[in-house]
Amino acid sequence: MLNPLHTSTSGHATMSEIESFLRVKEDKRRELLRSWGLSGRQTIAWSEVWSAIGLDLHQDESLWNALKLPLLLPPDVVLMVGKSVETLNGWCRTDTLPPGFPLPICVGPRKKLWINLDILARRQPEIYGSAAGKIRRSRANGQLLERLSITLDPDLLIATLQKNSSVQRDLANVPSIETGRDGFMLAEIDELIAKINAAEDTSPVSESPMMDSVLRMLDQEMEAGAASSPRVLAKTALRSLLGIRGKRPDTTELSLDLFDDWFPLNGWNRVTMSRISRKVYLSYRKRARAAIARALGVTEEREKLRRQQDRWTELAEWLSGLTQFKDSTAPLAPISSTLTLLCREAQLSTEDLSQALMLCLYKRATPKQKRSLRNASRIIYVLQSDPEFSCGTREFFPNPIEAIRTGRRKTYQLSKHLQDGIEKFTRVSHLKDYIEITRSYDGLADKTRDQHKYALRTVIDALIATGHLSSDAETARFALSDRGCMIDACNHIYARIKRGELAASTATTNNDLFARNTRTQWDRDTRSSRRNSKGFGVPTENQQ
Repeated sequence: MLNPLHTSTSGHATMSEIESFLRVKEDKRRELLRSWGLSGRQTIAWSEVWSAIGLDLHQDESLWNALKLPLLLPPDVVLMVGKSVETLNGWCRTDTLPPGFPLPICVGPRKKLWINLDILARRQPEIYGSAAGKIRRSRANGQLLERLSITLDPDLLIATLQKNSSVQRDLANVPSIETGRDGFMLAEIDELIAKINAAEDTSPVSESPMMDSVLRMLDQEMEAGAASSPRVLAKTALRSLLGIRGKRPDTTELSLDLFDDWFPLNGWNRVTMSRISRKVYLSYRKRARAAIARALGVTEEREKLRRQQDRWTELAEWLSGLTQFKDSTAPLAPISSTLTLLCREAQLSTEDLSQALMLCLYKRATPKQKRSLRNASRIIYVLQSDPEFSCGTREFFPNPIEAIRTGRRKTYQLSKHLQDGIEKFTRVSHLKDYIEITRSYDGLADKTRDQHKYALRTVIDALIATGHLSSDAETARFALSDRGCMIDACNHIYARIKRGELAASTATTNNDLFARNTRTQWDRDTRSSRRNSKGFGVPTENQQ
């Protein structure tokens, strides 16, 4: 091990290397170096950079290359430790990092970084734990004096150490450290501190907050005068859901990731959750998750992020001034709302966004957020490709962004007769009731009708593939009415899903449309439409 009194040469870092190491731009790098008293140089010793971020000047030579690697941003950390950015920011904001989790390096009011080796050791301790344990931290923290309860020299009393705030001056009074009878020599005080820290980290007492803190928060809100009914329901929801898993609030870790793993959006099961319906499960999940998010400070943090003024605000103002977005701001929601919020949580500016980071955000997003991110990537791609807006777009997004593709495009070579049949089927089936007062039909939403149209194309393609329908057939009515044909078609679709050729959402749509004797449903709707439409001026085509 390197002697701390020996001056080592760990090399010098250029300004570009420091920017890459600290994950900052030129202006922020100048500000940081100026605050650390290191400005006005072409190169800076790595030891001084390490000292500025809280490490000791002298590090083991075997760690030099690892400590020169760029520090990790929250999006990098969450991918390595399997948590979400929400949870990581919640830990840092509430100072409830799990025992042994490395503390962040703060280089700004909101920017947090982690040493690469520390996170690798957290992920694979059997490989990187030994190397991470050799990292020497700065001894400037006064807490070390309070925890120190042993001295290496009998003449140097603890009282003497406590009187003096400088450990270095007190240790200078020790002429040397001789080997003891057992041959053990403590090379430096950091080893003793590391042993104390290791003993504390392995303590069986957990300092992580538990789910019962959510119940206490709800009680405090009711005592402060907040509405009691929704909070009582939230308490019931949390207890009931945890009870399904055989857990209690006081023994379950407070974590959104853990809650989402146990209770996903489509996680209702008739067998394991026989006491509650699917509707109740979704209601319980929504209330309990919202309460957990408030307890972790996620809700408050998101509100602050929405009001934040930065490059994303400038981007929204610029986009709203474009011709295609002047009439309605709805198309901008994927960028101005979802993408902006996720990037602010990950502490990413518009210039930082790349295709790799976009896919990283997409991987960690919820299903609803994924749909918005797909729309956002498509809008950015179109703007970057348009000669009229490409220059202005690249001022915000200098890195090329491609539209996110979730799988193969579903193209079906259907004849014009079959396409016309699909249009007629969906036009009739989406009508529900005729309202005499308004003399109009109440129908399903247009998007629901589109989903039925997509499902019909998939099923008719399956009927053709299984040989139950000719590709040049005039109509698919008879094949759709045959139970055996439909079973074969559904088995064909299921096989395509297992091969990854179709998304599971397609099967869900098919099930919604065809599981309940679709042909009978259409016939009933058609008869009802004809009966109610007589005398009300409904076109003959619609009646048919």
